Amino acid sequence: MFSAQEDVVQKSGRPIDLYVHLGDMAYTRGGDGEFQVKFFEIYESRLRNTVCWPTMRNHEGLTSEGKHGTGPYYDAYVLPARGEAAGVPPGTEPYYSFDYGPIHFVCPDSFDLDRSTDAAMAVWLKEDLKKTQAKWLIAFWHHPPYTLGSDNSNTERPLVDMRENRSPLQCAAPSAALTGRTGWGSVPVIAPPASFNYSSGIPANTTGLHPVGRQQPQTHKRR
Repeated sequence: MFSAQEDVVQKSGRPIDLYVHLGDMAYTRGGDGEFQVKFFEIYESRLRNTVCWPTMRNHEGLTSEGKHGTGPYYDAYVLPARGEAAGVPPGTEPYYSFDYGPIHFVCPDSFDLDRSTDAAMAVWLKEDLKKTQAKWLIAFWHHPPYTLGSDNSNTERPLVDMRENRSPLQCAAPSAALTGRTGWGSVPVIAPPASFNYSSGIPANTTGLHPVGRQQPQTHKRR
């Protein structure tokens, strides 16, 4: 995957400005050693000068938990709990937002925090979306709201919640929503406002973006 990315960059002449990672960086239990060998060492040359914005999934969640922000996932990343990268400060690291040029990114937590419409995350998300003045809005999280691939969004609770309880996002009409989880062979389902399951075509649930705008000093992995 990494060599294929680098080949595209070289042939296109368009450097990767940032990574949006949709989860499952560290198979199979999200341990520190798995982060090191299966992600950081592979992408080492790129991560030296390219920010990776992550979201957590069940594999990382086997050894990390969001309520207290502990475990290898939260050791590997420093996320903008105080709004250091623009956006409303969430006061916690599992969900956050940041600006990149004319784009506002929001990353809700779909894994182990309260996903109800009156929970702290929903309150923060509504306030964050209300205050952003960015031209474009991109949301990303792990569990797809629409999929019938290796997962079923009609029956699996996290997927159902991220569809039924994301009213602030629906009202804000994001330019795109990026999700992971569903494996090879699934067919992306586009639903209003716009929801794409990129993991069908991109291994490791990693999306490299090429937005127009300036690179801002963002948070990096702790290694």
